Amino acid sequence: MSTWGGPPGAGGDGERWSPYPVQDWSTMPAPEQPSEGGPYGGVDPGWDPPAGPNVQSGTRTHPPDLPSRHRPRWLPLLVVSLVTVLVAGALFVADQGGAGGGRTTASGYLPDDGAVSYRVQTTTTGDRTVTGKLVEESSRRTGDLVHNGLDFTLGAKVGGVVGFDRLDRIRLWRTTGTKIGSMGEPQRVRVYQVDQAVTLIADSDAAAADVYTPGLVELPADVSAGASWSSEGKVGPRAYRSDLRAEAAEPGCLRVSGTIVESVTSGPRGTPRQVTKREVAKLWCQGRGIVSEETVDGATRTTSVAASSGAPTVGVQTVDETWEWTDPTTWRRRDFELRSADPTLGPGQMTGSPGLLPSVVTASGLLIRPTSSDDLVATTPRTIDSWTTLWRMHPGGTVLSLAGFGKVVVVTTSRREAVGYTDTGVRLWTVALDDVAFRPAIRVDDRRVAIGDVAGGVRVVDVLTGAEIWHAQIAEQLSAPLVADSRVVVALDQGGTTTAFAADSGERLWTSEVSGTLGAVFGDLVVVRHEGTLDALDITSGRHRWLLPQTGTLDALQPFGDLLLAATRLDTLAIDKHGVVQQRLPAYAAVTVVGDTMVGWGTSSAEFRDRELSLRRRVDTPKRTLASVAYMAAPYRHGVIVFDVAGWAFTTWSSEP
Repeated sequence: MSTWGGPPGAGGDGERWSPYPVQDWSTMPAPEQPSEGGPYGGVDPGWDPPAGPNVQSGTRTHPPDLPSRHRPRWLPLLVVSLVTVLVAGALFVADQGGAGGGRTTASGYLPDDGAVSYRVQTTTTGDRTVTGKLVEESSRRTGDLVHNGLDFTLGAKVGGVVGFDRLDRIRLWRTTGTKIGSMGEPQRVRVYQVDQAVTLIADSDAAAADVYTPGLVELPADVSAGASWSSEGKVGPRAYRSDLRAEAAEPGCLRVSGTIVESVTSGPRGTPRQVTKREVAKLWCQGRGIVSEETVDGATRTTSVAASSGAPTVGVQTVDETWEWTDPTTWRRRDFELRSADPTLGPGQMTGSPGLLPSVVTASGLLIRPTSSDDLVATTPRTIDSWTTLWRMHPGGTVLSLAGFGKVVVVTTSRREAVGYTDTGVRLWTVALDDVAFRPAIRVDDRRVAIGDVAGGVRVVDVLTGAEIWHAQIAEQLSAPLVADSRVVVALDQGGTTTAFAADSGERLWTSEVSGTLGAVFGDLVVVRHEGTLDALDITSGRHRWLLPQTGTLDALQPFGDLLLAATRLDTLAIDKHGVVQQRLPAYAAVTVVGDTMVGWGTSSAEFRDRELSLRRRVDTPKRTLASVAYMAAPYRHGVIVFDVAGWAFTTWSSEP
């Protein structure tokens, strides 16, 4: 956070010094000259301090004696803690409010945003029966957010029904049904308007995309047992009419049944001719939505009931792929656009905008991108210059972080939850946290990940099942991302303590009075960024091994072979295991390591270097702010993906032809 020393050559002995903490010396003003007549003329903000016990005959040891009236170390930490608490609380309260506007009897039957259910679906035609399992997620939010989470062509149809100019003033509910174990099969997407009544607007799957104008009322606003109602209008080129009634079922539930008839007109007088007549029955339960349903369409009967268990995990890969890049000097640039694709209505441009979080490339090669509507969208190459969407996932609330582990993606949300998915769009598990977790889960070993929340909760869970392995609590809020490997999980808190837990059991191994804003496991060391120094602690005992003065805002701390790269806004230090700086590189805002290649990311370029840190290639990238560099790119099997500053387009630098 703060530092006593400054850039070489600025002070009397090659360093600058200040009576107050300085985070980044590059932002300090140049000293005024006496001739300039300013109120501080002749005063250098980096003057040497008065000589003290640690400063002798021009030789300074580190740290110098500080004046007695310096800023308390706990003050900025207290401010950060208060801000974090306020932000976390605001996010949680906003989510508790949901998307609901006026509460009606019908809205009481809707599930919460992010709710999930597992179903067994059976379709029987004659003597042929097909059974499968699916998972269904709910997105219940304002109309503009739900609309931005639809494929373009379906969204255009929905907007035409409800009114594009009204999207920000209405409430929509979207359900996405994903078949388990069926790689690549399109999701079933249903969209309802839920301001007062629950009204079906669209129902799209691999077979058809039905859009109802006006919508088909599934539940009237004041629905009750004994009520009956009807709707009529157009569904595509056909006319429709529904006649439904509600009956009391199990406590808190209604059974809604009836018919939906579709017809077309023919002949010179436009005589209606029945096309289909479906008999439908649905069980709606308070706070759960549609619990079961049955449809009879001619000789075909389809049922969907609650499953007794969640998603199977057999065969789901949790180990990351090992990538070995070719020589970056041989790579070529390719530009891509991302297109959305409804399975029936066809492709179109992407709606909404990308979320401000890093994207993930899974072991199967899918690119998982966050969206501004808090979905995760899986994408894959489609043509020589475009990618396409495959499916969407919605964990609920605001997506705060995501990370990939083989073919599993773990998300944290403002609902104080962590959610695990397979990269086929199937939700594996949901784990309640003590508070929100702004930072992504990190790998402990092949099957376990660690998650830290702002309340100081540290837990290790099975990445496939979400089962809790252990849970520990530290006294203060976390001040940095967790640091972990198969031996330890290390937490840095805002009270100024670094605590190590045994990765297998959660036993507290050691604590050290070292505050930190960033850390990394480096061989048998835990290296922590601590108030202007890098402190190396023994991974088994917490004993101090070395200390290295470090200036400039630290943006990344990344092991690379036998070196540790400390990237700041002044330069990047390549440090060996003894704490000796072996080389200084340009300033990087983020660092990526794949095999024997590292990539240093700046605000407008990227540098590729080998194990000897020799520059192999430099490429231009879209100009970014320092804060956005962390999510500007993602490595993959053949190279790097660099995302556009605004929008869904991206560029690859890779060995792909």
